[in-house]
Amino acid sequence: LKRRLAQRATADASAWIVGVGWIESKWAPPAFPTRQDLDAVVGDRPVVLERADGHAVVVNSKALEIAGIGRATADPAGGQILRDPATGEPNGMLIDTAMDLVRRHVPPATDAELSRALEAGAARSVRLGWTSLQDAGTSWREVEQLCRLYAAGRLKLRVYAAIAGPGEDAEKWLSAGRDYRSCDPRLTVRAIKLMVDGALGSRGAALEEPYADAPDSRGLYVTQPDEILRVSVAGLRRGIQVETHAIGDRGNRVVLDQYERAFGAVPAAERPVPDPRYRIEHAQVLADADIPRFAKLGVIASMQTSHAISDMLFAPARLGPERIGGAYAWRKVLD
Repeated sequence: LKRRLAQRATADASAWIVGVGWIESKWAPPAFPTRQDLDAVVGDRPVVLERADGHAVVVNSKALEIAGIGRATADPAGGQILRDPATGEPNGMLIDTAMDLVRRHVPPATDAELSRALEAGAARSVRLGWTSLQDAGTSWREVEQLCRLYAAGRLKLRVYAAIAGPGEDAEKWLSAGRDYRSCDPRLTVRAIKLMVDGALGSRGAALEEPYADAPDSRGLYVTQPDEILRVSVAGLRRGIQVETHAIGDRGNRVVLDQYERAFGAVPAAERPVPDPRYRIEHAQVLADADIPRFAKLGVIASMQTSHAISDMLFAPARLGPERIGGAYAWRKVLD
């Protein structure tokens, strides 16, 4: 990581250095990087490097300084500022909503930069043989750029887009409802993407019992349960699919609870789409008692096999020998 950062710093004169994709699971020891690791390479300008799961960043001291993050800075709702146990000072790792404390200072991508990124990502998918993918948590600004790329004949990929929520973009979508018409038959916008908790690797997944390797933590809620319920009810009334990220057993139970309440509040006869096909994204760690509820409620368990491959190096340590039996449990869910 430090070598790659040094290479980028030499080649890139940008005011901020931003990167994506590190994961510590194959390092020895498999520990999160710190601001000191980054400071040793780049100290004169801010650095923000996102973990592969998208639920944590490591930043250098310059970025912490610009964001005003210090020992007295409180953890934001739905996030955590990791700290040096000896000094209490932030160590550079920011989990879930704490990432926004720094990200709000990063200059936003221009339309041209965003368009290049979307075109490059789509072209890579086509090269690998993918003809369609889902963008689970995008913005109207990105949708507009996709429309421009389709109109210019520069995009071959089919995209199913879910607008990230809660927030201004999601509220705009709920107001439009099924009156929205896509700019191109290859682009479908039909869903809202929520997140109830964080990721297992960065210990943000909401668990019923403490982490086996961090007994003082049970993870966190990124979005409060009552907000999951509000958006779920609104989606049913407007004919919009809701898909909610849930990793931990507590997170999955909460989403199932809110969906069940929403379905009761808006019966099928009152919905523009009787079968809303609501989803739980990942359904990664489940209590046995909650598995039959997916079938009972008609909720899609939208599971990704790649997570078992990426998480196998740390999931047993996070969950312990008993809970791991409810993780990545495709056969139990299918049955």
